[in-house]
Amino acid sequence: MPNYIKGDLINACPSKFDVGKYHLNYFMDGFFRYNRYRIDGNSLKFSSKVVDDNRFYTRSMKAGEPQDMLFLAPTPKRMADRVPGITMTWCGP
Repeated sequence: MPNYIKGDLINACPSKFDVGKYHLNYFMDGFFRYNRYRIDGNSLKFSSKVVDDNRFYTRSMKAGEPQDMLFLAPTPKRMADRVPGITMTWCGP
């Protein structure tokens, strides 16, 4: 790799769709992960981190089920998904 190539490449994408026995069904409900590739001359370094915005990830992992608002109900459905008006369905059937 040429020495003049230096910098960071950062991307974000959903990466985790399973919480306990639940599987998140919608792309935007997955927990997002930031990936960074740092190029510095002849070296390449990689780092990655799950985004824990408002401690949504931590609370979900502790409870063993998805917390707060989801776009679609997970599989299997939670008790909260059976109550009208709690889970928003913007996309899908």
